[in-house]
Amino acid sequence: MKKRFSGTNISLLVAILVAATPVCAQTPAQTPQAFEVASIRAVDPDHETASFPTFPNTQFTMENMSLRILIAIAYGMSDNRITGQADLLDSAYFTVKAKPGGDTPLTAKQYQPLLQQLLQQRFKLAVHHETKDLPGYALVVAKGGPKLTPAKDKDTAAGAYILEDGLRSAGISTKTLASLLTRPLGQPVMDKTGIEGNYILDLHFAPATSTESTFPSIFTAVQEQLGLKLEPQKVPTDFLVIDHVEKVPTEN
Repeated sequence: MKKRFSGTNISLLVAILVAATPVCAQTPAQTPQAFEVASIRAVDPDHETASFPTFPNTQFTMENMSLRILIAIAYGMSDNRITGQADLLDSAYFTVKAKPGGDTPLTAKQYQPLLQQLLQQRFKLAVHHETKDLPGYALVVAKGGPKLTPAKDKDTAAGAYILEDGLRSAGISTKTLASLLTRPLGQPVMDKTGIEGNYILDLHFAPATSTESTFPSIFTAVQEQLGLKLEPQKVPTDFLVIDHVEKVPTEN
């Protein structure tokens, strides 16, 4: 279904895609190396509705989204950790429809190399990674031990939801949990629990701006509901730096 997304909602959707991608039965050897056909069309964001890509899917479809969001999906990077060429990345909007070979649905992770190649070919995109130590948190096991419920299928990750007052998932790892926590905390979180496997997540906490919520703070909620703890520390954080990108893609 098409709709107009706010900037905040887009950031949340990208965070969810980056942090929690369901596992597909297809093996890496079966994943196509490039799109068979791909259409990229520049659009006016004020006159067209937007739709976000869904995964797993046999076709990549993104309507009326910024170049920044397309790059974020392609590189599995939170949109707020992409630097360089800000004016261009946030002002150019596109509708992208691309079909890989075969009929097997691909996950967001499996689409990433195909999208990277598409960006390099059509937008002449060139990037590099930089790591910066930022104030953040380490996710560790609290005194008394973890209070985690194993997922029904411990080997298969599920999707996740970032809500105003909590986080939900049918099955994610503590590494993914740490990634999800970066959004409500506004700072990077590193998983240092040493816990393996996937777990059901149903975390309830008070929104940062709320003064009337009956839920505890996110710090108290993580400790009381999950048996984990957020400890302040410097966290090495990966940034994607745009070295070059064209505003107008080459012809389809």
